[in-house]
Amino acid sequence: MNQTNADGLGIASVKKTAFEITAQPLFPEGANEADYVTVICDADGQILDTQGDNAEVFSTYGSITDTVQVYLCDCLQYMNELKGSPEKIAKGAPFHAEITF
Repeated sequence: MNQTNADGLGIASVKKTAFEITAQPLFPEGANEADYVTVICDADGQILDTQGDNAEVFSTYGSITDTVQVYLCDCLQYMNELKGSPEKIAKGAPFHAEITF
């Protein structure tokens, strides 16, 4: 995949199994990875839950995931403005990719 925006923020790969989706983000050179949050929404626009301690692994249980939306958000903006709202995430995320499996 290796898709990025003009700043170098993006996704190296997105993999799906029967139980989870794993996203491998790409960060701009010199960026702190902790400054970004990965969010994946299912085909119905619902935010997928993360799996345990790994913020880049998402549960597919009960979700339609043939096509998903992958977003990378600024961590502070996400926590203060975007968290919990797929609509706000879609508008505010500096990176977005639609993935069809």
